[in-house]
Amino acid sequence: MAGSGDLMKKIVLAIAAVLAVGTGSANATPSSCDAVAGNIIQNCGFESGDFSNWTTAPASSGSLFYVDTPGHTGSFDAYFGAIGGLPDVIKQAVTTTPGHLYDLEFYLKSDGLTPNGAFVGYVSSAIFHQLGQGTDIAAFDWTLEDFSFTATTNSTLILFGAQDVPGYLQFDDIVLRDVTNVPEPFTLGIFGAGLVGAFAMRRRKHNPA
Repeated sequence: MAGSGDLMKKIVLAIAAVLAVGTGSANATPSSCDAVAGNIIQNCGFESGDFSNWTTAPASSGSLFYVDTPGHTGSFDAYFGAIGGLPDVIKQAVTTTPGHLYDLEFYLKSDGLTPNGAFVGYVSSAIFHQLGQGTDIAAFDWTLEDFSFTATTNSTLILFGAQDVPGYLQFDDIVLRDVTNVPEPFTLGIFGAGLVGAFAMRRRKHNPA
């Protein structure tokens, strides 16, 4: 658990990072997700230097999330470090076709400092569907997370949320594609194996929700 002095230092450094981004986004290097054919997520790698195209929902207390360098690819990624025990959330509404299968991929990085927690999910027909979640997530470098779900409405809301009291969880390179009728490669579904509910893995393929 971080002390009050450590938390204040974290907040000051976060403010400095946000101010430092400034006009740097004008010269940002494109993210790998920008080149993925069929990706329907806007500002998928946060190369605007902020949360443009995303709707933000700050935690009711202790909110601390922002966009900064260096990014998994490109120039930027999203940092989540809410210190009040509640998650900050970003969300984006996308057009979907009912009955079609969608694949959601993104990269996650954890410094392993706890307590922390994260979730990813989607809202369809006003119902929240959790695709994955984890608490006290162990340390790992940028790791690909991969989920699938079947859309039930013409508009689907994609959500990411996280909190990390002493450190940060980072997200980048978010890709959402319609993969209906696209052959699916063989993958090993090991979500929850070894670390129950945690996001730590090299690549996971999750069953459709």
